[in-house]
Amino acid sequence: QSFEITRGEAEDFIIIIQNPYVNSTLKNVSVSISGFLEQYVKITSTMPGEVPYNQSRNVTVRINAPSYMKYGNYTLTAKITGKVVKEDRSVDMLEERKINLLLYELSPSIAINNLAAASENLQKMIAAGLPTKNTQAQLAKAQQFLANKRYKEADDLAKTITENTALAFNTNTQLKDLKTALDQSRSKGLNAPETQRIYGLAQAAFEREDFKTATERIKEAKFIIIVETKGKINLAYFIINNWWQIILALTALII
Repeated sequence: QSFEITRGEAEDFIIIIQNPYVNSTLKNVSVSISGFLEQYVKITSTMPGEVPYNQSRNVTVRINAPSYMKYGNYTLTAKITGKVVKEDRSVDMLEERKINLLLYELSPSIAINNLAAASENLQKMIAAGLPTKNTQAQLAKAQQFLANKRYKEADDLAKTITENTALAFNTNTQLKDLKTALDQSRSKGLNAPETQRIYGLAQAAFEREDFKTATERIKEAKFIIIVETKGKINLAYFIINNWWQIILALTALII
């Protein structure tokens, strides 16, 4: 028998006790469980008093998987004992079953939902024309993890995609704002070469989907553009755009 459980949660599974012994009754049935940290395993149903020939009874076992356990396969041994009674004769019965438990670190439904959200976010990035090559690769890897029932790994990647989506849109907006500031400076005849250089680095980081580095570069550029342009004017630009005011001022001084 094989069962799947999620750590930190309680799961029930059924052990089916059958009586294949012709014209006999299975009595004094008892089930015990060993392996997999026995203190976390409990039989929650009452033992069947007897099992008639060709019938079966169920015994419910509950496992409270500790939250610290790692992903993997664990083995339980179910020991079933009883007496096979036929007329006035009885024979001891012993059966041992190996039960395989596949323990997940995260509920499958959580991983599936978060992966669906990550897929939607990727489509938003594509529709907005943002770089997505790495993000698409991450989504494909997450989907593979999901197919292999590695739910925590799939969920971790899904969360990364969702976080990067928000960061990508925010960084894109900041890049546009910085470009606008540079264009305005140039329109006033003010050069900001260091800011322009760092803007280029930010743009490159953005294109390779290193949105965190791009954001850091943008913050740096916002500070430097203030240093390069605040309180400064281009004399030629000022004269060309304000010549008539200058003439009026000079005429007033002469008169």
